[in-house]
Amino acid sequence: APMFLAYALAIIGTVVFQIIITIKPLSAKSLSIPYVICEGITIGVLCDLIEYVLPGEGFAIGTGALVITLGIVLASCVLYSRAGLRAKPGFIKFFIIVLLGISISSVFFAITALFTRLFTGINLWSIYIGSSLSILVSVIMVFVASIYVFITLQHTDEIVSNGMNKEYEWYAGFGIAVSVIWLFLEILELLLKLALRKS
Repeated sequence: APMFLAYALAIIGTVVFQIIITIKPLSAKSLSIPYVICEGITIGVLCDLIEYVLPGEGFAIGTGALVITLGIVLASCVLYSRAGLRAKPGFIKFFIIVLLGISISSVFFAITALFTRLFTGINLWSIYIGSSLSILVSVIMVFVASIYVFITLQHTDEIVSNGMNKEYEWYAGFGIAVSVIWLFLEILELLLKLALRKS
């Protein structure tokens, strides 16, 4: 019970802090750290739950997700700072459209799965999670999240280079935290699906 309570409070905290910071970017200076703490608690509970479902593998999956995430972030930094790779405005606009499409599709599937379960008793989530399509979607989402990390790094550099108000640097840092955490969660989900498939 305490674990689920901590998980629920952490999720509520991350959502509330994220909404406030999105609406008022200057609040990032005071709310970014509490946001990251809540995300840390959420990730800790998730890894603990994975260990409960797959005894002996939770730590390995969490560590693997962390190592891969750090590798992708490091590669993004090298490509940006050393190789001079940049995301053009047209690509960024296209990427935003893709993100919106993914978000709408996810909400549509969730609503469809809910009504299907209520009226037919069929659990679409169970069918989907165990399918090859689910693995493919997770691979695509990891790729999308990786691009988002790169774009966030570029956006942060532009904020600093253009001499914007120092307060916005906190907002840029918050953006990096959000993108890296999202990437980690997508990788964690992919590794979990692969582990469940093997078991």
